[in-house]
Amino acid sequence: MEKTTTENMTMEMTTTENMTTEKTATEERTVDMRMVPRGYQYCFQEKCPMRKSCLRWIAGQHVDPAVTWGPAVYPTARKEKECSFYQKAEMQVMAWGFNNLFMNVLKRHDSTLRRAISEYLGGNGTYYRYRNGKKLLSPEQQRWILKLFKKYGYTDVHFDHFVEVYDFEHF
Repeated sequence: MEKTTTENMTMEMTTTENMTTEKTATEERTVDMRMVPRGYQYCFQEKCPMRKSCLRWIAGQHVDPAVTWGPAVYPTARKEKECSFYQKAEMQVMAWGFNNLFMNVLKRHDSTLRRAISEYLGGNGTYYRYRNGKKLLSPEQQRWILKLFKKYGYTDVHFDHFVEVYDFEHF
């Protein structure tokens, strides 16, 4: 497990059964297959000049070898150097784990804050998936939760873990 500090935030790079790591000459990138939306079109065009910066191609390189069919970008989508399905590969910092958030919370606020987060995330089951790292909090979700804590007077709060992954939310 590798940790680096960026802008007062600890980044934890992990590898699980759903995540693979791609190494380039200058940096390491994590492809978290949990983040790939159902029905996402992968690209497998080795000769595409834009493939190194295209999220569809990068994700396609990490498809489970047991998968033998699924949605894909056809070669006809590319016209010379342009592709109508090109999606720039951008990273975002995701978070999970709530233990640090609640470390210094007063008992009178604890259940109210947990209930509000649970409702925001879609229920108790979903809350525990985010708490245990089965799901990752988007930057927008992180902001909402931190704003909630600030409303109750808690300003020095942090999630337990952070991981930098490709952004599949904005495609």
